[in-house]
Amino acid sequence: MDKNKVNLLLLSGLIIFALTSAFLFWQNMNMKKEDNKKAVEQKIIVEKSDIVETFEKGNSTEIEELNEKPCVNIGNQMEYACISEGFLENFYIGVYNPITINSNSKNLSVKISGCDGFIVLTGPNKYDVHVLKRGKATLTVYSNGRILTEKNYRCMPTPNPYPCLWYPRNKGGIISKESLLEKKHIRSNLEDFVFDLSFPVTEFTVSATIDGVIQESNSTSSAITEEQKEIFRQLKSGDKVYFENIKALAPDGTIRELNPLMFKIE
Repeated sequence: MDKNKVNLLLLSGLIIFALTSAFLFWQNMNMKKEDNKKAVEQKIIVEKSDIVETFEKGNSTEIEELNEKPCVNIGNQMEYACISEGFLENFYIGVYNPITINSNSKNLSVKISGCDGFIVLTGPNKYDVHVLKRGKATLTVYSNGRILTEKNYRCMPTPNPYPCLWYPRNKGGIISKESLLEKKHIRSNLEDFVFDLSFPVTEFTVSATIDGVIQESNSTSSAITEEQKEIFRQLKSGDKVYFENIKALAPDGTIRELNPLMFKIE
């Protein structure tokens, strides 16, 4: 066999060896990708209002309905976390918004971005979220630097409360002069709200028309003054008395102007 034929056979062998090695390397990489894909498919993320199930086909694991349970551990060893706000749909400015975070991670960390917010740990799985301004915030739960779950919220002020005469509570309408004179304060209350909050009244004005003349008197607290009660004493049946310019201090530190009250003497 001449020298050229030998060289040609050697070159052909090298080419076949290189192609075979490349094919085996490509096949091995594809197998690793498939393994990673299956691992991702088997990961289960459970959240309060949206359960996402991703698992290998043929797995018969069933997820029970959440009902009152904010989190369900499927039983595998992968980490999960979920956020439960209970009755909260938003974060309110100036109050501590309680949340619960359930997770099987032992190295959990929680962060908030937006609304100048911060988080305070109050107990096992319990946190208070405090936000300082309007906007949108994102709550993110980490384990060893890896994101387990995150959720978006709106940050908003608490609604204005409703004023009433106290005590007993009276929000306007027909009232006797005797009952009016017994009132000592104006209070403000938020009805059917998620928090029991205090909005102390800081000032208000009483006004009434007595014998065709408008009389007014201011109070710089929630208390009805003696001068205002003197206006009450002059009222006759059918006269109207108004409580206006009612202002209250909100939990976020702002002064809120509340709706006026009107009473008619019976």
